[in-house]
Parts: sequence; C-alpha cells; structure tokens
Amino acid sequence: LDAVNSERQVLENKLQQLREEAARMGVSGFGARGGMRGGMRGGMAGRGSMTLDKRPRTVVLRNLTREAAEQLGSEMAQFGEVENIDKVEDTNEPPFAYAVKFKARWEAENAMKAAASLENFTGVSLEWGQ
Repeated sequence: LDAVNSERQVLENKLQQLREEAARMGVSGFGARGGMRGGMRGGMAGRGSMTLDKRPRTVVLRNLTREAAEQLGSEMAQFGEVENIDKVEDTNEPPFAYAVKFKARWEAENAMKAAASLENFTGVSLEWGQ
C-alpha cells in the first residue's frame, strides 16, 4: 500500500509540474478526461493560426564567450528559422552580447528554454529583446 501511495504522489507531482508548464505556455482548460477547452494564448501563432502574435521574437544573449559567439548562428538555427543576428554592444573582446531574431515566437521560446544548457553557452544570460 505504501508503494502505491508513493507512486501516486510521484504521479501527482508530475501532473502538477505539467499543469504549471502548460500555464507558463498559455495553455489552459484541461478537463478531468484530458480534453482541451479554451484557447492557446498565441501558442499556435505562426503554425497556421490566423492570430497575429505581437510578442517579441528576439532573444538577447549576454555574456557570450568568443567560442559561443562563433557558434551562435548554427546553435540558434536548431531552434528555428533565424531572421537576423545583431551585435548588441560594439566590442571586440568578450563577453559579447547578441540579439537573435526568430521568424516565429514559438521558435524564440524554444531558444529561451534550451540555449543556456548548450555546451558553450553555460553562464550566458538570456532575455527578451524588441
């Protein structure tokens, strides 16, 4: 009985984590049987939706090393289509700062979630740009 209660607690914790993640992504309205009600606040914009998502699509990366700056284009391309990359600060010595503009918001969100965990991107700070 303790093993069942323990497994149930683990599953309830995981469910709570998924609900919190869904809320952060703007997904709401999951019923008891798993059906989805309501909308996805901009979540489908750029994937066929007729909703115009005006939230930022630019991710600013700060504290980049020279190696990370050199790999920036190829590393960011794994998250989606990059429209442009601009140097934020005019400096020739690290740390560097770049603004990466993605074609769609969801691509920028993917970059925000995962970029700091890339091999040469530890210690990099990310923020939304304009």
